[in-house]
Amino acid sequence: MKVVFITTVYLPHIGGIECYIHDISNRLIYDGHEVNIIVADKNCEEIVVDNIDGAKVIRIPSYEICGFYILRKKKYIDIINDELHNAKVVHLNACKFLYKHLAMMRQKYNYRLIVTSHGWLFHTSKNLFIKNLYFKYCVVKYYRYYDKIINVSIQDQQIAEKFGIKNSIVINNGADIKKFSMPDYKNTFDNNFIYWGRISVNKGIYECLVKLAQYECDFTFNIIGVCEDDSYTNRLNKFIEENGLCDKVKFLGKLSNEQIKHYIELSDVILLPSLHEGFGFTLVEALVTKRLILANNIDSYKYILDRTGTSDFLYDFSDDRNSMLDKINKLRQKKVEPKNIDQFSVETMVNNTINVYFENRI
Repeated sequence: MKVVFITTVYLPHIGGIECYIHDISNRLIYDGHEVNIIVADKNCEEIVVDNIDGAKVIRIPSYEICGFYILRKKKYIDIINDELHNAKVVHLNACKFLYKHLAMMRQKYNYRLIVTSHGWLFHTSKNLFIKNLYFKYCVVKYYRYYDKIINVSIQDQQIAEKFGIKNSIVINNGADIKKFSMPDYKNTFDNNFIYWGRISVNKGIYECLVKLAQYECDFTFNIIGVCEDDSYTNRLNKFIEENGLCDKVKFLGKLSNEQIKHYIELSDVILLPSLHEGFGFTLVEALVTKRLILANNIDSYKYILDRTGTSDFLYDFSDDRNSMLDKINKLRQKKVEPKNIDQFSVETMVNNTINVYFENRI
């Protein structure tokens, strides 16, 4: 069976949602299926064909406009159609590239067509007016041509239902629950905090720093990740300088998994102040570290914590009345013992997704 994935910016060994396709394709290839991955790549000047772990990867030059991807040349669509015509399954990884075209070609080539939400378009309010128009007049209009809509979280399912999209299911994103697993609890408590992941406005780092500026004990806060928004970086640095946090807050940049694990071992509390998450990869990873967690009180985090029996780790970073020190002192009496964490594993996500490929067509 030939499966064609359609996505943007495919660099799976770096991490993030790009691992989603990589994890599924690895299983398909292991089971003897052919996998081709078409990538809308804004960094390419010409078509590049590569092989990544057994999958044929075709990078096609594209423009990014308001978060959407458009082919640089019309003739590239013929190359895409050549890949579609003998595919049994076509899986679109988010709706911001070729969404309508794949729906139209499904009638001609008769492949099974899947789309995954990944937060749909609403991770941030940027270009919200355009996003709402596109969702209403494109996504909703053509969703009936898709055999299945996969929402990666209950929040995405609610968005789909709000706009009247049916034939959708929830298959939670899968995290590598072994990557940062720790054998032992930390014996001492030194007020060492850590965050790893992207650094952007919706990740709530600024709000986290505001709470730490009020923290009544000496502490260190290691921030692992990269920020591509210079204005946001400047805002964070300005706050750190004005509040005397220069010796306490350290930006460590991009690190390997081994290096991240080293800093987790030194930490006491994992801070997850995100203002919005489509799922919550880092939270799932954090639950197996045996470290205390403060996860912002947002729906996606609440969903994960409720279903693993760890809801005590919810914390409202935006509420000035909530003392971080008081919350941590209460948590120090507890151990991180998540239940049924496998429900959020990569293996579970891959199994459930591949099962969708083999369902009877609508």
